[in-house]
Amino acid sequence: MKIGETSYPIVYGDLYFLDAKQSYCVEELDEEMIHSTIMVSAEQLMALSNILDFELEYHKIFEKNGHFHVASPHYKAIDKRFKEAFSVSETGKPFSKALFFSRVIELLNYAVVTVEKRK
Repeated sequence: MKIGETSYPIVYGDLYFLDAKQSYCVEELDEEMIHSTIMVSAEQLMALSNILDFELEYHKIFEKNGHFHVASPHYKAIDKRFKEAFSVSETGKPFSKALFFSRVIELLNYAVVTVEKRK
């Protein structure tokens, strides 16, 4: 996967957080790839970062380089979060939006932990 000028290997379970203005593409693949995508507006994420007090981490994840890569060995947990977010995103039931964002927060936690480890 090429994000901006940086190339990353495609590894099952890795997370990529991209700013909407950041260009990316998948370079030559010899095998089929299945990927999950969650798109959330910058305004919603910024409001969430203010409420949950992780503005500094938000900047490091989304604004510093335009992208952030998390190499994660927790691929089953990550896959589960994506499936849960998808399953509640369009139900229109009470708290469906809150449940969706709770899964997004869980995914963001992997990035926050990575930011902390890099200090």
